[in-house]
Amino acid sequence: MRPKRGRYRITDDGRTVDKHNLDEYSEKDMLEWPVWVAYQEEIAARKLGSNTRSEAVTEEAADPLEMMAAGERSFNAKTETDLRKRLQTSSPEFFEKAVIEVLGLRRRARREAARWALR
Repeated sequence: MRPKRGRYRITDDGRTVDKHNLDEYSEKDMLEWPVWVAYQEEIAARKLGSNTRSEAVTEEAADPLEMMAAGERSFNAKTETDLRKRLQTSSPEFFEKAVIEVLGLRRRARREAARWALR
């Protein structure tokens, strides 16, 4: 069950981290979590895969649409990784504001889509 809107619930993992009584919690500390290690491996594989695809497309002199698609995949993977790093190294207040902004954008997008569907 989800907490009420605007409320947060500390997970069991959060309680485990709290027991460490750390002043700060770094990316190195996160390596204790198998899910984080798996995520980092996924990012590395995605980067490697996007580089390989991009090089293959360039080497084969593929059609322009395939080259653009490969470039887009590479750009999106890099942007996702960069954004995630920025969010992870930011203050909790910044992260909270970013989440609120994203939720607000999604809400507005749904309203706009509903308006267009009614036309």
